[in-house]
Amino acid sequence: MSNTVDFMKNLLINFTNTYPKEKDDTYKLSRLDFSSMSGTDMYCDDEALTTIRDSLMPFGPEGIHFIDSGNYHYMSYIFTSMIEKPYILVIFDHHTDMKPAMFDMLSCGAWIKTVLDNDTNIKKAVLIGPPEKSIDEIPDGDRSDPRLICVSEEEYLSAGIPSDVIREINSLSLPVYLSIDKDILKTSDAVTNWDQGNVSLDILLDSVHKIPNIMGADICGLLPEKDGADPTAYEKNSRSDSALYQAILTAVS
Repeated sequence: MSNTVDFMKNLLINFTNTYPKEKDDTYKLSRLDFSSMSGTDMYCDDEALTTIRDSLMPFGPEGIHFIDSGNYHYMSYIFTSMIEKPYILVIFDHHTDMKPAMFDMLSCGAWIKTVLDNDTNIKKAVLIGPPEKSIDEIPDGDRSDPRLICVSEEEYLSAGIPSDVIREINSLSLPVYLSIDKDILKTSDAVTNWDQGNVSLDILLDSVHKIPNIMGADICGLLPEKDGADPTAYEKNSRSDSALYQAILTAVS
């Protein structure tokens, strides 16, 4: 299965006014501005969810999407909910995002669980990067879901993506939606507003090249200005965004 990226569907989702305007032109992005919308920070209330989904419908899940800080990682759920055929979800993240939902609202800390609980089209969710301790804390009923494959940070740093995981993804011959939270990276390669892992950008880039059949992708993880972003953080995040964007383009070409 081969894929190409539809540049008309590449998006920049602005919540915190941290992405510079020139990013739009550099990456051929359409900018959607939700910075003045309430009910979006970490949790997405029903009114915001409806507005965001309606705004995304003309674009669909295809393309490459920059979705702001990890507080808005639930955007991945909104994109995957628009996939109308069986698919595989591959996530690189320092956190499991498998916590039980609170207040019956979509959230950045529970969005993967929400996908597994509600989307009949998802056939596998491959979660790469949380520490082994965090994976052990996933409730037993969710951890035993046969669709969920977890690769701990310790295993990933030791040997990369296990070959049997790559074989399973390939054997299903399904489109892949790729979601990357840059808090998986060590602080020399990215600066986010969440605690971060120990993965190098080079390791992550190498892994992206091994993911087959990518039909859409998103990238989150930055330090908003309100949380103390400085030129060093901006430079690191710009560099890692550029590298990941190019790696995804190469993977699907």
